[in-house]
Amino acid sequence: FLVDRAAMGGEDGATHHGVYGANFMRQMPHMQVFNPRSIQEMAWMIRWALSQDGPCAIRYPKAEHSLMRSYPCKGFSPGKWEELEKGQDIALVATGTMVAEAFMARQLLRERGHRAAVINASSIKPLDFSLIKRLSDSGIAYAVIEEQALMGGLGSAIGEYCIQEGLRAPEHIFAIPDRFITQGQHSELIGELGLRGEDIACEIAGRMAKTA
Repeated sequence: FLVDRAAMGGEDGATHHGVYGANFMRQMPHMQVFNPRSIQEMAWMIRWALSQDGPCAIRYPKAEHSLMRSYPCKGFSPGKWEELEKGQDIALVATGTMVAEAFMARQLLRERGHRAAVINASSIKPLDFSLIKRLSDSGIAYAVIEEQALMGGLGSAIGEYCIQEGLRAPEHIFAIPDRFITQGQHSELIGELGLRGEDIACEIAGRMAKTA
């Protein structure tokens, strides 16, 4: 299944926000769910999907962020996430459109003296269980960033797995709250929801200051 508008629909209208797909699709047995960060990664996903017998959903947004051209995709494997940048203070686990916002947050956090890793969680189901365990064991704080509904999304999936396995859950989940989103420019909408890079960096820096 190739699922278009898998993020905020922006000026297409309030009915075109594709922010619920991952939530109901990942509940279906045997269904695999993927969110590409770029056109290149989506092409890898399609090649992989065409070789499979079971169902999978590839959820892609309206447009690719230009920043992704600086990070070429070298392949795709279900249940395997990309560590695009390393960092020792916090890990930003982002999916789809939010990978670009995670990079912006990383830059702003670096200006405040915090070193953030950026992880592309393109495989929603299955998760990268080994990487989640590594994050839990390392003691590094980590946050999930997604342009989809909070309830039942990537952050929820990670939290469920952590509870079942006795692992450390994410410190925070940046996602869309339990309300309908109005029509508007994409940049304005994610700003309203606190999903811009600067909003994410500000929230994380504040939390890190309280912890310190």
